[in-house]
Amino acid sequence: MNNIIGGKYHREGSGIAWNGHKIVVVYLKGFRFKEVTLNKENVEEVRIIDRGVNLSLGSSIGRGLVGGALLGGVGALGGILTAKRKESFTLEIKYKDGEKSLALVDELLLRRFITEFEVI
Repeated sequence: MNNIIGGKYHREGSGIAWNGHKIVVVYLKGFRFKEVTLNKENVEEVRIIDRGVNLSLGSSIGRGLVGGALLGGVGALGGILTAKRKESFTLEIKYKDGEKSLALVDELLLRRFITEFEVI
């Protein structure tokens, strides 16, 4: 998660992160990684355009096996249903140069975007 999935800066291996001080996009250009800071000087608007829930595969399998061993089929189903869930958010980032990016981020990075920008 926390990737640029479309538009400006979308390349193989591109990512978006909080580095402890600022939100940055890291992408490969040629044979070097480039880093771009996202701030109010270069970002015009940030919108949440989708929200999803991802189940942890490892958690689902592990809980399902334990539940199934203890309580049979009902336990397996209960184990799978209690698997860890991670919310993901698709953001549209509109830059002041008119270009846009789509970013898939987790809840922690979304909170940073909300702190840094007015997220619509």
